[in-house]
Amino acid sequence: MAVQAGVAQWIERFPPEKEVGGSNPLVRTLYGRYFPTASYQYHLHIRRIPVIGKKMHEALQKQLNMELYSYYLYMAMSAHFNDINLKGFANWLRIQAQEEMIHSMKFFDQLLDRRAKVTLFAIDAPPSTWKSPLAAFEDAFAHEEKVTASINELSSLAIAEKDHASSIFLEWFVTEQVEELSSADAIIQDLKLIGDDKGALFFIDRELAKRVLTLAANTTAAP
Repeated sequence: MAVQAGVAQWIERFPPEKEVGGSNPLVRTLYGRYFPTASYQYHLHIRRIPVIGKKMHEALQKQLNMELYSYYLYMAMSAHFNDINLKGFANWLRIQAQEEMIHSMKFFDQLLDRRAKVTLFAIDAPPSTWKSPLAAFEDAFAHEEKVTASINELSSLAIAEKDHASSIFLEWFVTEQVEELSSADAIIQDLKLIGDDKGALFFIDRELAKRVLTLAANTTAAP
């Protein structure tokens, strides 16, 4: 039934307008394409039908957009810290942005693997300045809380839809969000502890400069 419905939708998108006679009759679609009649019928049968439900498809699309916004946000933060000469903070956030792009591509590839059409929506512009390092990381933590809530909603939807493939795929992100919140909170607590101590801020900046992108942590456990 799903295949028949998918073919019907494809016919609606590319309906035949007329058939040109002759020994090799052609079908002209409303999109101006000509196909031999047999070929047109063949294309209807090999059309890739999505193997994912509509609700899950739309939800994964929205999460892809959120992950891309995360990339924008952390790049904006990295640029801000570079401007105020805290290169270690800038490095840490640049690495964070790179991880978010990897997360985005996981959702992108998951949709493609499920034969779902990928639509890229507009990405909101993030803030460009923050009044202090603490304010920036509190914003980062608040954003990760929103991402965590979204991932949890996706997981619940996958269970409700009995979409086992999506459920397994999302397990990695559920675990990842625990780490995201923990790492941001650790920096927040350090910044609260030092207060206005510039020397201690310099020490934290030097420590954050040591962060490198660990690909192994981002390329396993999820398709």
